[in-house]
Amino acid sequence: MVNQHHLFLVINMGNSKFFYYPQPDASRLVTIDLGEMIGELFSDYTVDAVDADYRDGGMSRSVGRTREIVNIQRDRMVGSEDLAIQFVAMQNHLDRGGVVGFCADSDKAYAYPLSKRPRTGDQSVGCASNPFTDFAGSIIPTVNDYVTLETESPASLREQNKITSVAHITSAGGTISLKNKIAFNYKRRTFIRNYRFWPLCLRRPAGDIGQNIVTNERGFLFSLDIRLFVDLSALFAFHRSFDGIRRDPQTLPTEESTTPPFTGGYDPLPFVNRHEIEVDVIQQHESVSETVDVNIT
Repeated sequence: MVNQHHLFLVINMGNSKFFYYPQPDASRLVTIDLGEMIGELFSDYTVDAVDADYRDGGMSRSVGRTREIVNIQRDRMVGSEDLAIQFVAMQNHLDRGGVVGFCADSDKAYAYPLSKRPRTGDQSVGCASNPFTDFAGSIIPTVNDYVTLETESPASLREQNKITSVAHITSAGGTISLKNKIAFNYKRRTFIRNYRFWPLCLRRPAGDIGQNIVTNERGFLFSLDIRLFVDLSALFAFHRSFDGIRRDPQTLPTEESTTPPFTGGYDPLPFVNRHEIEVDVIQQHESVSETVDVNIT
């Protein structure tokens, strides 16, 4: 009886999938369906931090870039060699600096920019339109889903929660109620997503280039083992809320544009074609300061 119940749960879960738009022209969506759930999935985190120790025994910490490292593994894939050869192009795309999306369960592939910044103690959040429906589908949250709330880097805030109810939720937005009170005051733009879905924001570390992501046993049994890091700047390029920074030239999409424009030959990723020199004007109340960032792509 227990085994029958377990089988019922497996049948009603989606397969694990990868999504990407092959560079350099990114004119077509490629989806790799594993045909089963992923076998191993876990995250590590890297945080750039500098501590200052005081003579009185105290300490202060300056936190910079935060980064999630996602480890994805599937031993002896059911798709065998027919599936394995599909990863050759994706690996080449990643090794040249491209981004991919991944969901452990394709029935839970949703992510929403929050329309208002949550405050500590809140148990509901308002969602704006899901910008990833064109490649992941119009998936909506359901009760008992686990979700991640996170902000941009540096010093990114991140926490996880469980959905208790949804109100008028569609791909265009709605309200999500959470089981636990929100821990932090979110003073910057925030995304909420299923905790095992990463939309177009995964890149391959440079140190892994050259290592095959698919291996085989005697040419018959094929296994996947890949490590990717979350590029939060790529994720938040799809957030419609103003982030407090005026750019010249403006590299973020406009409030009125369709996100993402996944048709035609136009590059669908607003964060790909960065200028070598980008001037950011940061506004804080009445004061204005200018910083120049040199981006090497």
